[in-house]
Order: sequence, then C-alpha cells, then structure tokens
Amino acid sequence: MRLFAASLRGWVSPADAFIVYFSEETNAFWLDRETHPTERFSVIGASSRSERVESESFGWISAQLAELSAVEDSSSNLPFSFRPGLVGLVDYESNAHFMHIDRAVVFDHSARRLFFIGLFDSQNDFDLWHHSALLRLGLVAGQVAAYQMLRSGGSVSDLSVAHEADEYLSMIETAQKHIAAGDVYQICLTNQIRMTHNLDALNVFMKLRVSNPAPYAAYVRIGNLELVSTSPEMFLRAESTGRLSTMPIKGTRPREEDPFADEAAAAELGQNLK
Repeated sequence: MRLFAASLRGWVSPADAFIVYFSEETNAFWLDRETHPTERFSVIGASSRSERVESESFGWISAQLAELSAVEDSSSNLPFSFRPGLVGLVDYESNAHFMHIDRAVVFDHSARRLFFIGLFDSQNDFDLWHHSALLRLGLVAGQVAAYQMLRSGGSVSDLSVAHEADEYLSMIETAQKHIAAGDVYQICLTNQIRMTHNLDALNVFMKLRVSNPAPYAAYVRIGNLELVSTSPEMFLRAESTGRLSTMPIKGTRPREEDPFADEAAAAELGQNLK
C-alpha cells in the first residue's frame, strides 16, 4: 500500500460534506478544527473495519502503528500531520475502539483548500476513488439545514451521576493531597453524567459546534457507539519522533519573564480556591 493525495482549490462546508459522504456510514469520524488557532485542518472519513481492544491488550495498537509506519509516503509535502491509519477513542473502562481508515478528506480552513488522501495499491486505484469523490462533491450544498430539519427534536430523561456530591468532594481532597505531595502534576477529575435520550448525536454535534465552538471538537461513530466532543484543550499529543506534549489550560497561569511577576502569579494560583 502507498499513500496518495490530491488537492482541490475550492471550498465546501465540512458539515455539508460529512453528511453527503459519511452520515449513513456505520463507522465514520469528523475531526473539527475550524476554530483551532494554529492547526486549522479538519478531517472527515469512514471505514468498513472497526476493532474493540480490551484494556489489557493495548499491545495490539503498537503492532498496528508499526505496520502503518512502513507505508510508503508519496505525498510527504502535505501541510498537515494527519495520515490514514487508526482513528478512535478510549472509554471510561479504558477499552479502546478504533476504525481502520484508508481514505479521508482534509479541509484547510486557512487556505480554503481540500485534500483527498488515501492508502491504495496503485495510482490508478487512487484516481478512481478521487474522481468518484469529486463527482459526489458536486452534490454538496445546504445538507446541514435539511438534516437538522429531519433529525431535530428528542428528549432527555433519567439523569444520574457516577459520583454523588460527598463522594466527589472526597475525591477532590484526595487529588489535592497527591498534587501537594508531588505525586502528579495535573489531574483531570471528572464526573460522568448518564442519561436516557433519543437525540440524534450528529445533530447535537452540529448544534454544539455553532453554540460552543472549540479547537478540539470531534464526532466519532463506531457501530452503535457515538462520541460528541467540544474540548477547549489538547490532552496529550504523541509525535512520530517520540515526543510527548500536553497543553493544560485549567488551573494554570502563563510564565512571566519578570521573576517578581512570575512569583506573584504563582502565589495567586496557589491561593485560588479552585
């Protein structure tokens, strides 16, 4: 398999394009970076293959990544880091759900340009898929309004939380002790809210990206599992060079060049009740 890509100087809404291309697919994803300050490349795609990996079998992921690293890249000058491979999520029980992605459409929001990227055996195979995708692109116009009209409505009931107030406050106290002891640098202590609903998840995502635009937004569907995310921060990035980076925004202050201002910011943070 080789990696091929082609670009198109033109523009359609990623939301409209996702509905035309992938709204009926069993496994599909939309990595929405329209409001990202520096990396404004959204990606949409789908897959006929998906895997559920138990928490004790994460070695499978390493094997898959090693196989993908051997793919011949004939499009190394692409302006974005996304490449076909694994797209998925890790659930609350630490089980992973992945799709095997061999083709996708990338939207360059800054340059208003589209890229078609995929893993194929030959240039001819890629050209057949690319030309088919271009033909369907001509149908893209106003799909969001029609989709929302058909999928609006629904209700939510039976709300509950995984940790009640007393238990959650106790967890916060324990987390504070570990931070003070230097055991951890950052803890993202969340509380899962459960509910019964009949809402359309893709419709919810499209509404959220308008009312609450976020740099790390995503919609992922893997079989009966759907994820809607509008996150303001990057949790963790692992690069092919082996570099790991995190950019927390909760409970932080920027460092100051002036040592007195830096010390004052640290003191203010240390006295903050949150």
